[in-house]
Amino acid sequence: MANQSTKKDGAETGFPFPAAMMPNGSAFDGFVQSGQACMQACSDWRNEMMRFVDQRFRADEKFGAAIGDCKTLAEIVDVQRNWAMATTQDYFEEGQRLAQIAAGSFPFWPSAKPSGPRKDT
Repeated sequence: MANQSTKKDGAETGFPFPAAMMPNGSAFDGFVQSGQACMQACSDWRNEMMRFVDQRFRADEKFGAAIGDCKTLAEIVDVQRNWAMATTQDYFEEGQRLAQIAAGSFPFWPSAKPSGPRKDT
């Protein structure tokens, strides 16, 4: 019968895994640090999204008030065109900010910089 006294089980190590299954210190530290970086990135992403939603709500509120103040159809068209152009620009810029957050937080994220025109073969 094999000698079981040389193996450490979960009860002896304080972990629910046998000691042979525990990662070495540097691998475990790296895992913990990547988890912390991920949590920070998620927090930064959430904060940016909340800021953007607040900005858009305020802009849409102003848009509604401006539409209500219009006297002619031409004024309504101008207000809507300006709103659409500003909204499009806001979403484009927000996409860039989110890409920068992701690129700065995750080393495996593809570059947020433009890679130039697509080359079809």
